[in-house]
Amino acid sequence: MKNMKKIIAWTSAFALLAMSTAFAAQIGTISWGTGTTVQPTDTTFSGSTQVDVSATVAPTLSMGLDTNGIALGTLAPGVTSSGSVVLTTATNAEGGITVDMAAQGLASSTKSIWALVKWGTDAATGSGTYQVESSTDASGTPYALDDVAASQTVLTTDNVAKSNAVTTVKLSATADNLTEAGSYGDTLTFTVTGNF
Repeated sequence: MKNMKKIIAWTSAFALLAMSTAFAAQIGTISWGTGTTVQPTDTTFSGSTQVDVSATVAPTLSMGLDTNGIALGTLAPGVTSSGSVVLTTATNAEGGITVDMAAQGLASSTKSIWALVKWGTDAATGSGTYQVESSTDASGTPYALDDVAASQTVLTTDNVAKSNAVTTVKLSATADNLTEAGSYGDTLTFTVTGNF
């Protein structure tokens, strides 16, 4: 009988141990995933934090020309000969774009055709006329007819929304009766500036 009680006691102990092990296995380990928030029981809890966000936009600036040469042909006294170059410019500069043109004058090593009087002639020097004007689409401000000087602005825009411009620069030359025979030439240098 005593042995029977011992057997029952041991059997009960094993049963409790087995139940405890099974219970522990069912509970397992509690783990929280990334970003999991456990709300406190205190309902007056509050908090905040700040995250700084930054970004940059790289500056862009471009200009293309539709030709690298303008042939004005043979100039006849009093007859205007014209040619043009088309500039396509763009930038993302906040203040838009400026395009300047520098010229040396229509000349040879010993003589020149220089515009001293707009659309006229200068009989005293026989210089004829050599002039430029620019026109553009709605993206910018064109510049009216002017003498070809050492440097002048042919386009300006005032903000990035108007900086994508197609500009035509027209050159005109006229000889007169005192213009010396020979070959004449000039080199135009265009400079594009983004107003960042």
